[in-house]
Amino acid sequence: MKNSYFTGKIYKDTISIYLKELKEKKDNLNKINLYPVPDGDTGNNLLATVESAYENLINIDSDKLDDISKAIFLGARSGSTGNSGAIISEYFRGLSETFEGHDKADLNLLSKAFKTAYESSYNSLMNPKEGTILTVAREVAEKAEVSDKTTLDEFINDLFFESKKSLLKTKDILSVLKNKDAFDAGAWGLYLFFSSLAKAIGLDVNDDITIDLEKNYFVYDDSFDFENPYDMEFKVAAQEKKIEPTLRASLSTLGDELITRDSSSGIYVHIHTSNPLRVIEEVYKISKIENIIIRDMQSQYADYSQDEMKSRKYHILAFGSSPGLIAMYAMSGADAAMDKELTNKKKNIINEYINSNTLILSTEKIQLNSPSPIYILNEVQILSVLISMYSEDLPSKSEIERLSSYTNYARLNHTEDVCHLIINEQIVKEVSTNDVKDYLDLAMEAIEKLNPQKGDSLTIYYGYDLTKDEINILLKRINDKYPDIDNIYTIFSGSENPIIVTIE
Repeated sequence: MKNSYFTGKIYKDTISIYLKELKEKKDNLNKINLYPVPDGDTGNNLLATVESAYENLINIDSDKLDDISKAIFLGARSGSTGNSGAIISEYFRGLSETFEGHDKADLNLLSKAFKTAYESSYNSLMNPKEGTILTVAREVAEKAEVSDKTTLDEFINDLFFESKKSLLKTKDILSVLKNKDAFDAGAWGLYLFFSSLAKAIGLDVNDDITIDLEKNYFVYDDSFDFENPYDMEFKVAAQEKKIEPTLRASLSTLGDELITRDSSSGIYVHIHTSNPLRVIEEVYKISKIENIIIRDMQSQYADYSQDEMKSRKYHILAFGSSPGLIAMYAMSGADAAMDKELTNKKKNIINEYINSNTLILSTEKIQLNSPSPIYILNEVQILSVLISMYSEDLPSKSEIERLSSYTNYARLNHTEDVCHLIINEQIVKEVSTNDVKDYLDLAMEAIEKLNPQKGDSLTIYYGYDLTKDEINILLKRINDKYPDIDNIYTIFSGSENPIIVTIE
């Protein structure tokens, strides 16, 4: 079959085949996912991203290339997860931008689209690296630009072989891949896109890539880097002014694999970091956060490596509402922590963890199809469970209840013009106020009722309505009244509660 143009139907068929290919090869992609971090989830992330693109695509009643490409990009963006998912969704963005206003594409427009797709992926990354999915994207775009082919079939056939050649060389570019005799999983994922494209136009291509299915690629050595073990994704609320450059600058020193993607609804952010809490603090200086997901990649590595690094025989999922406390959940032992808005993206991530050996903690009821019970606790109780739990086996209900009561705490629960002082879930005072001074007075009253002793650890979690200067005023008052308490900490929670006080 000879194809004269790249059409919306061909693109739609490509995504359908691509989804099928990723479903079949997901585990193989995970098996060699060693870079940038050996967390074994590239197959999961690419599948979730393309599945979301496909689900959005099938609702479009049009075969115009413009409409099809836009639906693919928007679906991929809403469902993209992980480093590879973010990059492939940016690749789809570049294609969509080039095809805007076009019912179909000739070879010249298609060549421009591949170049724009590469640039979109490359520019989304703070520190783009060769030997990755970007190498395949770049070399395919360069091949397309100099191609002398005159039919779509010949053109795509050339790009397919170029993508394969580019994929195979990734193991010689990145030392971690060379050490393990593997090629880049993300690059393999983009190669599968081009093999799917070839198949969609009727080409008989051999897309077999050989890996040793018996080999454990995750045996630890010095080439593995866990300097920034937490994978964070979130959306920064949209604002009138363009804040992406400011956001990038503020986050650039807090981790690696930083990806920012601007849109009309906000800025999508992905970063690997050693301190999710610091990331939260920096972002809140600019804007609020939505749809936050944090995963412990070192925990994921331990699952795949099958070594004795991970003594706990179960996973922990924690759901909350305050970004800073969600960060604390991740840093205190949750395999994955996120807010309670269960998007398709989150459901895909949750499915990677959920089984009968999963501990699920949440501040509110959530709709999960889980064989494990869901423990409904307040935000402090969840933190208390995570900090206090050391059991290797899944804890019982009575053990969760015991651990959740380990910490004494107080909350200032602010609703409209009324603030309740709540101590260990008992309302002890109600004040009509919107005044920061009243909040600080109530915090001091809460501490007095909690009665801290020498040797205790007192922590103040404060919300986004309070400033560092106001918290410093509170700290001085605490130090003046309780000079014997040495362990006093302040942590930004991003909570709607002005202040939470815990004493351990």
